[in-house]
Amino acid sequence: MSLEEISAQLDGDNPETRLGGAEALATLASDRSFDPADGETEPFDLAIEAATDDDSAVAYNGTKALSRLVKDGATTAALMTVTPADADRTYAERIAEVATERIDESNPGRVRSRGALVISRLASNDVDSVVTEAVVERLLDLLQTGQKAIRKRRAALALTNLGHYDHEGRAFVRAEMATAADSLRELASADDDLLQSVGLRALGFMGLSEPEAALPATELHAAVADRENRPRNVNRAVRSLWQIGRTHPSVVVPVRDELETLLSYTETDAEDAAHLPKDTGALAKHARYVRSNAAMALAQLARSHPEQISEAAVERCVDLLEQRDESIHRVVRLLGQVHETHGDALDTADTTKEVRSYLAAERESKTATKRHTKARGYAVWLLTRLSSDEPLPESAVATALDYLTAVPTGERTAFGPLRTEALATMSRAFPEQVTAHDESVDWLCRRAGESATSTERADAVTGLLSLVRSETSTPEHVTSVLEERLAAESAPRVRRLLAEALGVVSTPSARRVLAETAVTESRPDVSTAIDAALEHSGPSTETHAGKDHPLAPTALPVVSATAYTPWLTETIEYGDIEVHHRIQHGGTGTVHRASLHPPAKASAEAPRTIALKRPLEPAGRTVADLSEYIGEAEKWARVHDHPNIVTIFGWGAQPQPWIAMEYLDEGELGEFAEARSLPVSQGLWIGVCIADALQHAHSHGIYHRDITPANVLLQRRRGWPMPKLADWGTARKRHELSCGDEAYTPGYGAPEQRPESEWAREVPPAKTDIYQLATLVYELLTGEQPFAVEQAVQKRERAPAPPGDVRDGVPPAVDDLLRSALRPDPAARPETAARVRDVLADQW
Repeated sequence: MSLEEISAQLDGDNPETRLGGAEALATLASDRSFDPADGETEPFDLAIEAATDDDSAVAYNGTKALSRLVKDGATTAALMTVTPADADRTYAERIAEVATERIDESNPGRVRSRGALVISRLASNDVDSVVTEAVVERLLDLLQTGQKAIRKRRAALALTNLGHYDHEGRAFVRAEMATAADSLRELASADDDLLQSVGLRALGFMGLSEPEAALPATELHAAVADRENRPRNVNRAVRSLWQIGRTHPSVVVPVRDELETLLSYTETDAEDAAHLPKDTGALAKHARYVRSNAAMALAQLARSHPEQISEAAVERCVDLLEQRDESIHRVVRLLGQVHETHGDALDTADTTKEVRSYLAAERESKTATKRHTKARGYAVWLLTRLSSDEPLPESAVATALDYLTAVPTGERTAFGPLRTEALATMSRAFPEQVTAHDESVDWLCRRAGESATSTERADAVTGLLSLVRSETSTPEHVTSVLEERLAAESAPRVRRLLAEALGVVSTPSARRVLAETAVTESRPDVSTAIDAALEHSGPSTETHAGKDHPLAPTALPVVSATAYTPWLTETIEYGDIEVHHRIQHGGTGTVHRASLHPPAKASAEAPRTIALKRPLEPAGRTVADLSEYIGEAEKWARVHDHPNIVTIFGWGAQPQPWIAMEYLDEGELGEFAEARSLPVSQGLWIGVCIADALQHAHSHGIYHRDITPANVLLQRRRGWPMPKLADWGTARKRHELSCGDEAYTPGYGAPEQRPESEWAREVPPAKTDIYQLATLVYELLTGEQPFAVEQAVQKRERAPAPPGDVRDGVPPAVDDLLRSALRPDPAARPETAARVRDVLADQW
């Protein structure tokens, strides 16, 4: 039947006649395609007319015709640009409106089902024309009340497409989906392969923003573990697991072994499984997707449970790399994650060799396919992690930068931050080549301001800092970006890097920006960085700040990093110290205020006020005890060049053990915090400072083991006082010398420090420091310790309440971090103090 005849029937008064026209239109739409961009719009007009007919049978066939007309992606894309002659909306918008009306609960189930199918297909190309709260609510109702499986499947498919293609991330889509989690789980565990497929996929997309609703994900685990399952369903289950694993990596643990096995999933495995006839031509593709998504799921697991990744899985990934498997970009991602969090599991030399071999083959290949575009970029990123000093031959740098540039970095991809990280490393190793690569410089400039995470912004500024430090000419727009970002940046860590970079640039405008920022800067560590940058840039003969400026650059109070040098290079004797009044007395020793007379190299200086620490005089003290006490002081001196570690000037054993240390005028952190309610941001900042001090000390093999508010001293500065960690090892030794108590402070000690501890293996001391640091930060945020002293034994059996439950305003990421760091099992705590520092800094 021709379109003219169909139109005539749809204009008839008799419902039977109109039904005949609608059925013919549905048949015609099934047999051929129409291109609205080429003027073939009449079928769409007729289908809209039939779909809005008062007769339900006509409306059903009209909606059926619409669902068939929009089945082709090119057609749907064209509908986004073509407007009916008598309307001000595009065809896509008009069809979406009709489909939304058809899925209303007042319509028969089969009409609603076809309306859902229309929404599903439109959403794949033009989600903005489709997604409304009304359409989501009606689809959810159909999902939960539909009497036939096909209706539930179409509703779930439409909801999933709305979530998948909604690049603006409208919260209500997945939030509403979460209310129907039970219905989606029912689909995901259905015996029917098609129903199960849609349910598995829907759980994953819901899990991207509402992961708790998808947990415990037993349906996904069952689908992954069933080796006879349809390959497409296995793939969708694995994909959903890594989507949920982005925020809840532990969801991957129950099927870790199965996922590692799936790294070797082949087309033969897919053929042997229960697949549908329509899958036959795509089994190789599904097998490749299974391997790829299995690698991605394991990469999520490696972020928080690196010990779970077996050596066999790592070896299989290296094999896939050598074979240039089509899953290579995610295999490389997994290797990079393993290297970051579980480096011992990776043979760095062998992996580096394979990655370089792969990239060399790609450079020589004349038939490189698009499927390796991501793989090449990821491979370059992995090399920068494996060998940061010289990740690749200098002759290959330009090509490597091109590879990084070629990888898509849209909102929905994960590569953007990795590209920034790689460029930060390459900028340090090859500043001239990066400076000459405009796309890379532009990327660093954009990410320094546009990235949503302070970690990536810090990487971008680190890269720019390396470029301005080099001998190459700094592009003018780089300087402009650095100046603009210092005023706009909120993360203190990034602000410190920006200040350092502007100090290196040292132009009049850069110095002006630094001086103006110094006037209002309230964070002491940033102020210190700005002061150092202005000192580095030096005075200028140009009038870059007027005489009435409240803080002209040349008038800034600068504390030189070498101010203590003459005092530290001389041997300090007890006779050089004039002891004044006692400022602290405790069960383990005393602290006096004292004066240290200047050494010969600093004879022009006035005596320096110091603090003199001395343990009590116990009976039975041995020469070995004194020797060990002095040895601990010597270790302290190896790490006191950090801004958050108290400086010591000298130590000795006669006439009794003593340590001459920096005098800090704001007292102890415990007294300071008790006298006032610290803002959450200040508590986090103190945690960042102490964590950074610990990371510095740990890198020198020095551990504290007694981190308490009493051992954190404060230095008065503009804004917040600067925290400095004292008593490196000497606190423990004073305990033993004076009273023989445990080598920790009750309420702050880790479970493994207790005398009754039954840990079967030696605990890395860094893990103990991380536990104590978490206890300190928890107390700063909440005003109370995570465990009462009398609960110490139970520390081995449970985690504390999240600090966010005790005090409003504590970020969820901090809750997760502290609960992890306070785990009774040391192996479950963060691997390094740097990890604690970075998470706190991101939330500060």
